Formats: sequence, structure tokens, C-alpha cells
Amino acid sequence: MKHLLRSLPILGICILLAGCLYDNPPSGPAKGIDTWLVGQWQTVDKAGHQHSAIVVATSSDQYHVTLTFQKKAPLEFDGWISRVDDFHILTLKSLNDGPTFGKYSLYHYELISPGVKPPGGIGATRIRLSELQLDDSTRTLDPFRLRGAIRSA
Repeated sequence: MKHLLRSLPILGICILLAGCLYDNPPSGPAKGIDTWLVGQWQTVDKAGHQHSAIVVATSSDQYHVTLTFQKKAPLEFDGWISRVDDFHILTLKSLNDGPTFGKYSLYHYELISPGVKPPGGIGATRIRLSELQLDDSTRTLDPFRLRGAIRSA
């Protein structure tokens, strides 16, 4: 099933920028996967370029995410849901060679229910992603201190 991803271009840009990556995740998988995230997500940016993300469950608590940008090599990630208190965070670990390898991106996600039922009658048709708004000094914190910074924010 194809879905509309509202913020995929922003996600891709943030993942590509080293300044948006963390050395550590806030936690390992702290919750089972959210099955509504699984599937193929697509969007078209303002310039008319199509971007897609394929999210596949690899276990009961982890995903494999492939981001594809027009005319660029795909980006690969392992993903899971981290939790800080009652706040759930989509954590993506870069599997790409280069300076991003092993780094983490942290996102708040929100599945948006459609006004009209999607094909097949089930599932969200849009997702809103936003990078966690943390101070740059948090990029190198260990998981314990990173969770504290997230609580403070």
C-alpha cells in the first residue's frame, strides 16, 4: 500500500547533514513496531522530484528503512521506536558508508487519519515527521544524558 509522506524531503535532508545526527540513540527498541509505519511512503517536493521510503518490519521491534531520492543512491537505515517517559521517538541508525555510518536521527512522528478511507479501507495515508528540536550540544551525549535532555526540552 502506498502512503503520502508529508515531510520526507525534510527527513532526507536532515539525514544527509551531519549536524542533524547523534552519536547515540536515547534507547534501544523500547516498544514493538508501529505497524501503521510499515509500507511504501511517497511524496513529491516543490521542484517536482519524487521521493519514497520503504519501511519493512524486520522483527517485532525493528524496521529496515530505505529512502530513495530521484537520481541518487538509496539511503539505508535500521529503525526502532525509542521511548523517553511517554514520548515515542522514531530512531533511525544510518547503514550508509561514510561519515553518517552508525549515526542516529531522532524524529517525532504523527500518523494522520484520512478524511476519506484509503484504498482497502485501512491505514493512515499521511505521516508528519519532525526532527527533535534539541541543542547542538546534545549530539554527542551518552544515552542517559540524551534522555535527560529530551525530558528537559
